[in-house]
Amino acid sequence: MKKMLTVLTCLISGLSLAGASWDFENGNKDWSPWGVNANSGLSQEEIKSIVTVTDIKPYAGTKALKVSDGFTSLNPYLALGKSIPYDPAKRYCFSGYIRSDEPVESRIGINTEIDNKGNGSLGGTKIQVTTDWQEFKIVSGEPKNNATNIRPVVFIFNDSYSGPEKKGSIYLDNLSVTEISFENPAIEAPVKRSLKDDISGDGKGGWTDQGEADLRNLKDGIQQFCGIPFDIKAASEGVVSLSRRPGFGESAIVKYSGKSDWIYVLNTCAWAQPESPVGSMKINYSDKSSSSLPFIAGANSGDWWNGNASKAGIASLSLACPAKSPVYLFVSPFRNPEPSKEIVSIEFKTASDKVMWFIFALSLVKGDVDVMDSPVLKTRNYADWYYFEMKNRKSPDALVDLSFLLDAPAGKHGFLKSKGGKFVFEDGSPARFFGTNIHGHGTLFPTKAQAEELADTLLHAQA
Repeated sequence: MKKMLTVLTCLISGLSLAGASWDFENGNKDWSPWGVNANSGLSQEEIKSIVTVTDIKPYAGTKALKVSDGFTSLNPYLALGKSIPYDPAKRYCFSGYIRSDEPVESRIGINTEIDNKGNGSLGGTKIQVTTDWQEFKIVSGEPKNNATNIRPVVFIFNDSYSGPEKKGSIYLDNLSVTEISFENPAIEAPVKRSLKDDISGDGKGGWTDQGEADLRNLKDGIQQFCGIPFDIKAASEGVVSLSRRPGFGESAIVKYSGKSDWIYVLNTCAWAQPESPVGSMKINYSDKSSSSLPFIAGANSGDWWNGNASKAGIASLSLACPAKSPVYLFVSPFRNPEPSKEIVSIEFKTASDKVMWFIFALSLVKGDVDVMDSPVLKTRNYADWYYFEMKNRKSPDALVDLSFLLDAPAGKHGFLKSKGGKFVFEDGSPARFFGTNIHGHGTLFPTKAQAEELADTLLHAQA
């Protein structure tokens, strides 16, 4: 018989999506298994055992969510009865931390529904889950205008028809669903050059004044570049053109009133050499303060002809230029340094008399998620961790002394017992133990003096 697929999904009825998160410190109210009912052949206790809160190795705090698949011959899948109202004008990010008892290929996704009946997916991907905590993130893809609801899902096994020999558990912590909205404010500029150049080198321009080496075939309208929606008007209105060269403007401004977490700028350059300054973006806030952010060729912007930019999204245009295919636009991502402040305007200024800088559109994002950040799974970064050697020493005046956290003296709660699968002391106090690794000469077979030094070291370390 086919194996039952274990799925975890989210019940967010009545919850605000803005910043909705779960750390499970106070239990689990919103997450449950899917589709398990009286006809599944499972007892209520077996159903309850699928999704539980555990204190075994949480990512943060003292609790995490455990999802277990211990069944061998069942074929119902798991699901949930309620879902999140869906707005096709917005995107959604499902993120959190995941680990397993043994390495397993799992799957995360965001499913779509029509009137709470499944009809597809806004995105899903398999992930390699390990015994160490890893951060995951998935952002919903292209909008589905017929969908009415969405729900995040987590599959223990990526293969929906896993063999009956597969059993296992995964653990999740610090889950969140973030709602992402986009705004495309207009850019005001004294010079907007045409995307089409009729005569090469006549000094009148469009584009770079090189004839058919232009962008005459780029169309207006809402378009997705690197997953970000932009409102393109350059075909009808011209493109913002900044440089200290003749025929260009030196600045442009966006008038705006509101807050934003991320700012994405659709732009490109001509005659830009790697590492050369292109210009700057200055964010002006309502409290009269401001933040300035640079554009550097080869980093967060690049040349439209060669497509090099290490810190920007690169959009390849295959039909826009009659003289070459492809040519390139760049999506430059900037985290707003002051997201809690109201923005009143955004200014762009050129920094060069050589580089031609073309700005097509902006997308201001509400939602503290870099929509362009592509890695779905990130391992914990140990690069900034430091090696700490604990040397045994007897020191009544230790710089770090955590001995006050110990529940001394030993034995005051009575003998240790097992009750309901957990350790408790004789007086009913719960017990929890952390193992200390003791090895090497002087610790396995210490002298009296070495034993006292070791005990004193562990005492101050609250071990």
